[in-house]
Amino acid sequence: MEELKRCTRWIKNDKLRAWTEECLQKAPDYFWKIPASSTGKYHPEFAQGEGGLVRHTRVAVYIALQLFDLERFTPLEEDIAISALILHDTCKHGFEGADYTVPGHGKIAQELYCSDVPEGSIRWRVGRCIASHMGCWDIPRPSDELEWFVHLCDFLASRKWTQPDFDKINC
Repeated sequence: MEELKRCTRWIKNDKLRAWTEECLQKAPDYFWKIPASSTGKYHPEFAQGEGGLVRHTRVAVYIALQLFDLERFTPLEEDIAISALILHDTCKHGFEGADYTVPGHGKIAQELYCSDVPEGSIRWRVGRCIASHMGCWDIPRPSDELEWFVHLCDFLASRKWTQPDFDKINC
């Protein structure tokens, strides 16, 4: 938990940071232990083994932090993206901890964290980014630039050629 709690420090909005940390406490226990890919087929070596999914998540956040230098988003949109990336795969194996990635796992996480938030709110936007993070491989698909951005960061963090230096990743 501490590894991802370090990532929350990049969320400038105090309420959104606190909410994201609360959501992490609700994440299924398996999230903290499993590899990013149960077969090893879809993620690089660093994301394999115990804790691999958490390392994948850290890299996705780090990629977002680097891309924010392009100044495409407002500070609040950046916060929404970071929160969504931290939470995007927390329900990857569903609520019960299935052996493989569960289709619709983004929607499952959205329901876990955002079922009681009003449409159009900041948390609702985080939920939409979580739900659509798989891009063309699941439903719902991204429908705006921020949702596509979250998908892109996740996608880049899952490429076999991605080899981060964890000593330099500051989350």
